[in-house]
Amino acid sequence: MNQPDPPPWPIYRDLRADLVALVKAADADQVKEPVPITPGWTITDVIAHVCGLASDIADGLREGLGTPERTTHQVGSRRDLTLDEVCDEWMDHTAAMEGLMSDNPWFGHRLTADLTVHRHDVLHALGQDVDREDVATSCAAHTYGIVVPDLLVERTDTHLRVELNDGTRFEPTATTTDAPDLVVQATPFDWLRTAVGRRSRAQARALEWSGDPSSILAELSPYGPLPDADVGL
Repeated sequence: MNQPDPPPWPIYRDLRADLVALVKAADADQVKEPVPITPGWTITDVIAHVCGLASDIADGLREGLGTPERTTHQVGSRRDLTLDEVCDEWMDHTAAMEGLMSDNPWFGHRLTADLTVHRHDVLHALGQDVDREDVATSCAAHTYGIVVPDLLVERTDTHLRVELNDGTRFEPTATTTDAPDLVVQATPFDWLRTAVGRRSRAQARALEWSGDPSSILAELSPYGPLPDADVGL
C-alpha cells in the first residue's frame, strides 16, 4: 500500500506538543467551549478522546477503535480528571505510540491524520487560524486519499479518482481501468475536511467534480453521512 511521507511519528509528536500547549494556554471557560462537528464534545473532551485512544493502543487494544462506544468510553472515563492530568497521561504514552508507528507506519498515518483533524477542530472552536498548507494537513489529506477511494468501491462500486492541487493523485487499490467514474479536484485541506465529514453535502458538491457526485455523497466519509448545515472551517 502506498503511504504518505514523511514517517508519522515526528508529525504526531509535534501535533501533540502543539495541541497540549494550545489547550493549556486557554482559560478555564474556553476549554469548556463546544467543538463543532463532534458528538457534543467540549475542547477538554477532544483531548480526552485523543488521550484515550493513545491509552487504548498502549494497552494493546486494536478492535473497536473509532467506534462510538469506544470513543464514548475514552471521554467519559476521564470526566473526573483535570485537563492537565489528561494531557500528562497522554504524554505518558509516548513510548507506546512511537513504537507502534515504527512497527506499523500505516496505522501511524491513520492516527496522525485523526489528530490533525482534531487539532483543526480545536483551533476552530477557539477562533484561531488554521494552517491549511502544513505537512500534517498534507499527509492527512493523502491518508484519506488512500482510504476513501477503496471505501467507495466497497460501498458503492464507484471508481473515484482524487486529484489534489499539490500534484498527488489517488485511486482505488485494485484499479482496473484508466477511466474513473468520478474525479474530484481539491486542495489538500478542502479534501481532508470533506473526507472526514467536516463539510456539508452542499460544500462537498461545490468541490470540482468531473460529474454528478450525488450517488456517493452519503458514503463519502468513513464516519457517516455529511451534515446538512454548512461548516465554517
